[in-house]
Amino acid sequence: MDNNGYNNTANQGNSYSYGYGGTPQGGYNMNDNKKKEGGFAKGVAVGIVCSLLAFCVIILVNQFFKKDGNNISNNGGDFFSSLFGNNDDSSIFTDEQMSKINLIQQYIDIYSYYEQDNDKFIDGVYSALLQSLNDNYAVYYNEDAYTQILEGNSGEYYGIGCVVTQNVQTGYVTVVQPYKNSPAYEAGIAVGDIILKADDIELTGMDLNEAVSYMKGGEGTEVTLTVIHEGKEKTVKVERRKIEVPTVEYEMLEDNVGYVQITGFEEVTESQFSDAVDSLIADGAKGLVFDVRSNPGGSYDVVVAMLDKLLPEGTLVYTEDKYGNRQTETSDAACVELPMAVIINGDSASASEIFAGAMQDYDAAEIIGTTSYGKGIVQSVIPMGDGTGIKFTIASYFTPKGVCIHGIGIEPDKKVELPKEDEAYDDNGYLKKEYDTQLDAAIKYINEQTNLH
Repeated sequence: MDNNGYNNTANQGNSYSYGYGGTPQGGYNMNDNKKKEGGFAKGVAVGIVCSLLAFCVIILVNQFFKKDGNNISNNGGDFFSSLFGNNDDSSIFTDEQMSKINLIQQYIDIYSYYEQDNDKFIDGVYSALLQSLNDNYAVYYNEDAYTQILEGNSGEYYGIGCVVTQNVQTGYVTVVQPYKNSPAYEAGIAVGDIILKADDIELTGMDLNEAVSYMKGGEGTEVTLTVIHEGKEKTVKVERRKIEVPTVEYEMLEDNVGYVQITGFEEVTESQFSDAVDSLIADGAKGLVFDVRSNPGGSYDVVVAMLDKLLPEGTLVYTEDKYGNRQTETSDAACVELPMAVIINGDSASASEIFAGAMQDYDAAEIIGTTSYGKGIVQSVIPMGDGTGIKFTIASYFTPKGVCIHGIGIEPDKKVELPKEDEAYDDNGYLKKEYDTQLDAAIKYINEQTNLH
């Protein structure tokens, strides 16, 4: 759910199109006691200042979040004094913990071979605040990573041209779609490939947005990817090019069944989707099939606007934060009055599930395929005003009938598996159309509904 600025994201584990901490490294001459003592004092001072600055940012963010007219507030001064208080009653650190912090800094000052990187240390402090949330989707974005997010939201970027997702349990970065005729596609990157490294950077376990940032780069530059392809590890060089993300593709199938494939919910998607639906209806479509398979999610506002075009007046989706504050998105009376079907699979996540869930709750479409991913929580990407940003979970979302699908997923109305035979897929892992049992089931449903009227 992304709007640049104060952005709400609805992505599986995170999605391809967006995109840190570090650990302090130090190095002081162990024979120079004056320098050693100065380094220790500087380290402690920088740590205190950075922690204060980081928390002040959170204070501003909390003031920015307004729910039902009430500000969510916190006392930054109280937190600061509790973190670094000088007495046992006011500090959240025990004497033993403070002693250990001081001891670690002294070891760094005396023995570390490497120079201390204060910028990396500061980023580490910011990151630690987010990591303390036990939130798989919480992350601090430095300037480079945040720039990548903004580029991804726009629908254009320079990179290799593939959709990737990440399993939050294994940390693997996995290809769910190489765009046709993209550098990744031409290099043989296939659906299901696991990308282990970009050049010499290990991507497994890294925040997906940061991982993606290492695959993006200047036009004409190359990145060497280490991938697991068909069970074997290999390296492949890919030249980066300008990628214009085709988030919506459509065509008229036999018997005037309109087919719309949605691969992401980005800024460009709403207009692409509207054009696709209008064009198919104008050409005489008797029904519409929406394909959100392997769509990892995207913008909350965009999926709401798309649903508003399709569904009648009523609730489309609502969110609840930890205080029980509810924000409801609604539709007007204008809608599409045609038989519709939505195809989902295990990689359909977040905004895709909002789309499918609303269509299912309104009985506006038959949901076909396999159970979706099950991400029913909302992240907010918030700019810090200095070119950096933070992201964390702010709420759960619910389908119109009040169902939170987090950890559960959306069950299709008609469960249809895809064939597992190798001959059903091309060299890039794309399913050949003649083997697409899920699409066949959707077309059959549209034809059946048409014959009933």
